[in-house]
Amino acid sequence: MLSQEVPQLASQRLVERLLRRNGLKASDLPFFSKAERDNAPGQKQFSSYDYLDLKTHPLVLQAASEALKEYGLSTSASRLMAGELPHHAWLEAQLAEVYGQESALVFVSGHATNVSTIAALVEHGDLVIVDQYSHNSIQMGVKLSGARRLVFPHNDPAGLERLLVKHRRQYRRCLIVTEGHFSMDGDSPDIHSLLMLRDQHQAWLMVDEAHGLGVLGAGGLGSHQQQGIDPGRVDIWMGTLSKSLASTGGFIAAKQDVIQHLRLHASGFSFSVGLNAPCCAAASAALAVMRNEPERVAALQANGKYLMETAQGAGLDVGESLGMGIVPIMLNDLRHTFLTANHLLSQGWSVYPIAPPTVPSNRCRLRLFVRSDHTRDSIHNLVSDLSSAIRHTKTNAGR
Repeated sequence: MLSQEVPQLASQRLVERLLRRNGLKASDLPFFSKAERDNAPGQKQFSSYDYLDLKTHPLVLQAASEALKEYGLSTSASRLMAGELPHHAWLEAQLAEVYGQESALVFVSGHATNVSTIAALVEHGDLVIVDQYSHNSIQMGVKLSGARRLVFPHNDPAGLERLLVKHRRQYRRCLIVTEGHFSMDGDSPDIHSLLMLRDQHQAWLMVDEAHGLGVLGAGGLGSHQQQGIDPGRVDIWMGTLSKSLASTGGFIAAKQDVIQHLRLHASGFSFSVGLNAPCCAAASAALAVMRNEPERVAALQANGKYLMETAQGAGLDVGESLGMGIVPIMLNDLRHTFLTANHLLSQGWSVYPIAPPTVPSNRCRLRLFVRSDHTRDSIHNLVSDLSSAIRHTKTNAGR
């Protein structure tokens, strides 16, 4: 069989060892649960990052529908060839304005945006220093680039400074990469401190806003608004269209010369089909709705705070979460985490575990995504059932 011929990757071997060590089989994973396939979205859905409840908004659907009728479902070419559409320029201008940058560039994939951008900006002889909890796409981009990778302790500017002092002078260029709102922990870095270190050591700063746009700041503009920073001071902003903007794809916002360089040298852009018109139009409409209806952002943030405080009141560990769009429930033990997730799925709750290789084996958690349309009752009921599930599965987890 083909599955017997495909070589196992190191991450696959790690997962299999952890499953065996904890008395679990692949069929025990919640990702293969029948409950997951039958689970309907709605007030029991806490695994969707449609933060502002925009993916079925009438204006978003209308914009996508009109673009579909006019341009079809595919650009049918790279944007460097025949795949450039007016929708690309319209959306990119909006995104550049949000981040106070001269220009922006839209990619067909958020993951490919990070991979391609980092690989196009640095190379052998350069240094990239990334936050310990940076997303896989960031790590893969550095690996592909050939630059040296160093890791600083999570949200620790002092740790970053030590690395810069020790290593920066040995390399031509230095790129510092972090996330504006960390996808696994729901916390944020001190961007003021990172900018100061960037300036002191003649580096670039790149901030991944995949989970920041639409979630952080009074108007949902992201981490720069949350922290009162002029977004134009950050060298490179990365983001996705698949979270708050209810579409698919990714983007970079930066100075014009950086964007022009990426158009020619970012392989995930130049060697890929252009993002289709319906996705561009949907994201553009979603961004407009977000800016015209700030009450959606306010509702999301209020729900996040309520979930975090309710969970803490029930004695649950939410880690370092800010209580915005992402609230982890730290269970730490792998077996207990999977059993709890399966129990919740059987009750109709869409709640999934985060485990190695995504996080360390002693930092397993259930990750909850909050939306603006969640009700207080649904949040209260989730925490109640979650607490019961944790107690119910704890005995079995100990075997």
